Amino acid sequence: MDLENAYQWVLTYGYHIGQALLLLAALLQLKHRKSPLTIACFAGFACFVAGTFVMLQSDGNFLEFAQRQAGFNDYSSGYMIGKSMNVVGLLVGAGAWFLNSLDR
Repeated sequence: MDLENAYQWVLTYGYHIGQALLLLAALLQLKHRKSPLTIACFAGFACFVAGTFVMLQSDGNFLEFAQRQAGFNDYSSGYMIGKSMNVVGLLVGAGAWFLNSLDR
């Protein structure tokens, strides 16, 4: 295996695997302890994953109909919506996880 191909694989798929693991960990935490912080943690990480999906699909036809209905003319607005969902979701999820760990 070529080092550059391995590096590209890690950058491409490692990010998505990490997101799935964060979402799974938040789901397991929510299963064992139902509190507002664990709900916020799971919702934040779910928004993080959804934002990445929106960013990946913003250059395709997936958001074309929704953007036409909302009045957006270019696909960069869809990308920016996904990016904002991604950032806010990560901050909410990680912040709730941190506060939940301090609460124990």
